[in-house]
Amino acid sequence: MFVIAVAEALADYFSDLWLYTAGERITHTLRIAVYEHLHRLSLGYHHRAPKGDLVARVSEDVTSIGELFATSLGTIA
Repeated sequence: MFVIAVAEALADYFSDLWLYTAGERITHTLRIAVYEHLHRLSLGYHHRAPKGDLVARVSEDVTSIGELFATSLGTIA
């Protein structure tokens, strides 16, 4: 009984660790893609677009997507 409980705890730990790492990699890749896209936009766009909106999208939205993957991917799979 004890061995089964320890094995289950270890499996839960490593699956959570794997999902968290996958979420972090997805967040990092997405954030790089968004920054590269923002650098390719014209200066006129950056003068017209509200600066706080761009920062919020890059910071908060990408982080939210990463958390979604890290917390929900295991349940979906």
